Amino acid sequence: MRLAVLASGSKGNAAFIEHDSTLLLLDCGLSLRSLKKRSEELGVALEDITAILISHEHTDHTNSLGIFIRRFSPVVYMTRGTALQLELAEDDFQPLRAYQPQVIGSISVLPYTLPHDAREPVQFVFAEKDGARLGFATDIGRPLARIAEILSGCNALVLECNYDPQMLEDNPNYPRSVKERISGGYGHLSNAQAGELLALIGKAGPSKLIAAHMSENNNSPQIAEAELQLQLRKIDVNPQLTLAGQSQPTGWIEINS
Repeated sequence: MRLAVLASGSKGNAAFIEHDSTLLLLDCGLSLRSLKKRSEELGVALEDITAILISHEHTDHTNSLGIFIRRFSPVVYMTRGTALQLELAEDDFQPLRAYQPQVIGSISVLPYTLPHDAREPVQFVFAEKDGARLGFATDIGRPLARIAEILSGCNALVLECNYDPQMLEDNPNYPRSVKERISGGYGHLSNAQAGELLALIGKAGPSKLIAAHMSENNNSPQIAEAELQLQLRKIDVNPQLTLAGQSQPTGWIEINS
């Protein structure tokens, strides 16, 4: 199995997960033009996508979904709550239920619930049969033991490192209500909270860690990496670290069991 994060952040999120002939697109938060351009950089044609999975209804995860559906008629998976918020017809999506695995091609997909201010948000663990496991943990308001348990044993993990608390507090362009929404229990993980989730996972953590959903206004790659490395040293694990940003894809990351 392999992964490529096309973009990650408040301006748009999308990622590819591929195994054999199965190609999944997780979230559709870029414009169709940007999605096409970045896909081509990775050697992928949008027509080759097996299915799209949507984590929740926020625009940075669904920006081009409508036009994508009209142009390519893909199979789209999401929870009913997300579909209701997006006002999709029953024929436009396949329903997902948390903790009920869904096999799509050669990939098993396990949705799980998380605290975030959306109608019925989920994230996912992707797995080959008897092989590699890839977890996504973004758009999470706080680290929870049950989430750590779901992510335990993943060979690779895409983990939210959204903000640095001091940068968020000092940002003059964000009203207090927005700051409280971001840092609240249904907002996003700070760098330190990402470290807390890794600590909960402990020695069963990933060999490859992808830091994601970093705010361009309230964080920096350098601060996020330093905080993660500090937390990783505390639990004495040393995964290969990749920083996923907003402006360009990560390139393909191979995931092995």
